[in-house]
Amino acid sequence: MNAGTRAGLVFMLPQAIMAIFATLLGFVPVIIGNGSPIAIIGCCCTPIGSLLLAGAAGYFTSKWHSGDDFNQHALMAGLISGVGALIGTLLFWVACGLLIAYFATDAMLNDALSQAQKLQPNTPLEFSSLKAVMGLAVFFMAGIGFVVGLLSIGFSLIGSLIGVNVTRSLQRRNP
Repeated sequence: MNAGTRAGLVFMLPQAIMAIFATLLGFVPVIIGNGSPIAIIGCCCTPIGSLLLAGAAGYFTSKWHSGDDFNQHALMAGLISGVGALIGTLLFWVACGLLIAYFATDAMLNDALSQAQKLQPNTPLEFSSLKAVMGLAVFFMAGIGFVVGLLSIGFSLIGSLIGVNVTRSLQRRNP
């Protein structure tokens, strides 16, 4: 097993766990900001966490590999550890979709329907159509998780390249 694969597998589970907690942490600016532009920071927590953990994977790739093709091994480490972030975000967002779809009570849906009709009085909304749309919440949330997971894979690739190149440049300076 090459160094990139080994480092990626070592950081795959921490990436999944980090993705779940970073997504939860991402809701803090949304709640505090309450519609202000600062709430956009919450969208960046998971990819930035992936960047940092993949940087560590790149560091270990550099330590475990003795050849010259460090970037190839770093990309493999970033890709494999980034898949962990993809899995973590998918699990989180699908769980959110399940909670919304199956634990929304009829009273909550009636309140949402009445508020929607206050915003748009001429909109023909019905309770049965709203109930049917709630079943699609799982798929919508899974789509959000997939997009955030793909973004995290991209940041993991960048982070692993940064990690291996910083480590290699430090090793060249201090032999």
